Order: sequence, then structure tokens, then C-alpha cells
Amino acid sequence: MRLRALVVGAHPDDIEIGAAGSVARLARGGADIVAVVSSDEADSDVAELRRAETRAGLGALGINSVDVKFLGLADRSIDADAGASRLQDLIDDLRFVPDVVVTHSSQDDHVDHRNVSSMVAMVCKSRVPILGMKVVNSARDTFDPTFFVDTTEHRSARIAALQAHPSQSARGRIRTHEITELERANAVIAGGDFAEAFEVAGRASLLDERILAWFAPCLTTTGDRRRT
Repeated sequence: MRLRALVVGAHPDDIEIGAAGSVARLARGGADIVAVVSSDEADSDVAELRRAETRAGLGALGINSVDVKFLGLADRSIDADAGASRLQDLIDDLRFVPDVVVTHSSQDDHVDHRNVSSMVAMVCKSRVPILGMKVVNSARDTFDPTFFVDTTEHRSARIAALQAHPSQSARGRIRTHEITELERANAVIAGGDFAEAFEVAGRASLLDERILAWFAPCLTTTGDRRRT
């Protein structure tokens, strides 16, 4: 049975920064993925450029451009309630019922990231497990991951996805070396050479063996319990 995954980022490069390897693993394993970018910049030309970069970046991870959706909320002032309404409408229109959601952790200093985390929780918290990703330079020290995905095999896809955002690399917004250092630190726990880490929220009890198999090799930690 194919996994259905909903991936939601606040800005056009957030998914690639925080969860590229895990998303690539799902896509290349045959999962059905809908990727949602919540905000656009105010300048319409810049907004369209960044949408194009997003389609290219997520395409490098294996997501078809028709499955990349934009909510059109205002950058730097994302409203969680308005976003939840648009996200729910999108899910209803697509008739897409996810098995798992990947989005921002609530433990994040960027207000847009936190509001997207709240937005997703409003729509999905009672339904499915929510994996909260860490975005370099904005996650708080209170970010406490319990789910780690070995992304070593998808390293080249991660790099290609980041390189698809030249407008942000030129401005120093995408710092590949810092992302690499974080992935290596996660791998100390998860194994492999590179890994991504997530907090688990929502219907965490539904993060069962069927879902874990799509992310494998992976590691969950809850107290002294570990499962690979």
C-alpha cells in the first residue's frame, strides 16, 4: 500500500533545507507526496522566480511539479488561521488524505515557521503523525527530536535541491556547510554518514511499522526504547 505524505514548508526553500533527504527517500520509494509552500514574497516577479526554484528543487527530490502547491500567504506575516483554512481546502479539493505529515517543528524562532507548525496542527493533529523538521539557524535549543532518518543514499538529491535555489544561495540564505554539519551530527545517533532529525507530534501512536518502513533505515527513540 503506497504511503501518502503531505509536506508543508513556510517558504520556498524550507522543505529542501529541513527534510530533503527524507522526502527524496519517500518519493523514490514510490510514495504519493503533495508538497505545499505556504508563502510568497510581496514582489510578484520575485515570488514567481522563487516558485520556479521550488519546483526545480522539489523536482530534484522526485516530486512532480503538479504535486507542488502554493497557498499564497504573505511572507513574514503568515496567519495560522487563514493558512489552516487554505490548507484544509487544498486537501479537500485534492481528496488527499495523508498517512504522515512533514512540516516545521513548533520549537523554532522564526515566526513564520511556528505559525505553519500551528497551521498544520489545526488541520492534521487529530488525524496523523506530524514530523517536525529542524531548519538550520532558526530551531530553538528546546528542539528535541525522537525520529531520525538515515539520508546518506540521497545526499546527491539533497545537494541538487539546494542548488536549485540560486537566488537564496547568492544572498547567503542557504548555507550548505551548516546543513551538512547538522546532518553529520544527526548521523552520530541514527547511523550512516548523514541523517535528518524530527520531533513527532499529532497522532504519534500512528507512526507504526508500516510508515517507518518507508523511511528505513531510521531510528525512533522514546526514553530507552529504540526501533530501527
